[in-house]
Amino acid sequence: MWNMMRSEWYKVLKSRVTWVTLFVFLGMAAIQIVAAVYAKCKGGDWEMILGRDGLFVFSTYPSGTFYFLLVALFVGGIVTSEFTTGTVKQVVSRGVSRAQIVIGQYAALCVAMTVITWIPAMLLAGVYSLAWGFGSIPVARFLLLILGQLVVIWSYVAISMLIGHVTRSGGLSVGINLMILLLGTMATSIVSMLLEWDWVREYWLTSLQGKALSLEYGVGVQCKCVLILLALGAACVGGSVLVFQKRDVQ
Repeated sequence: MWNMMRSEWYKVLKSRVTWVTLFVFLGMAAIQIVAAVYAKCKGGDWEMILGRDGLFVFSTYPSGTFYFLLVALFVGGIVTSEFTTGTVKQVVSRGVSRAQIVIGQYAALCVAMTVITWIPAMLLAGVYSLAWGFGSIPVARFLLLILGQLVVIWSYVAISMLIGHVTRSGGLSVGINLMILLLGTMATSIVSMLLEWDWVREYWLTSLQGKALSLEYGVGVQCKCVLILLALGAACVGGSVLVFQKRDVQ
């Protein structure tokens, strides 16, 4: 298993998709840093920037539709490229079980996406901390926040990986992710409003992700959302294993 994980990690590092995703995140962070420095020096009406401390910026970084679409592009590109290029045949012929291949791939993608997320997040947190302070939070709550970040990232990697294995198409997997994020959120809001089922919106994916990263809710709510996302991620990894075991790669 360890050798399989190292092999998948090597492939992720070699992929151009990995580096393009990292540079996109760094570019976005650079724009935010320039805006923050300008706001600090010039002042003015900058409600989206002023007053945000480093902790807030760091904690909320892995959130929002655009972020998850980039995750889908990254994961979908890595997963579907093996089907497109035919290298999946070589992977399967190594004599390693297909379950180990999927789990090794998932582990490599999780590590890569975590690093890609945390590098710009820490840069932004550093700049905002210098400008407006880091903020104050109990150590236990900060650790829970870190756990929430990891679960949010890893659960969406699992979702995107499952979609990639099912579709075997990078473009189609991104399209499905877009429908989940935009149309799904819209549909749950409409259902919740018309039928007065608040639990539909409360337990929808984007709502769970937001609460897992928010310090505005109690510890109990945050822990519940983290556990639900953890279970969802595990189910999607299991689904990817089942799909890949049944997949004809010949």
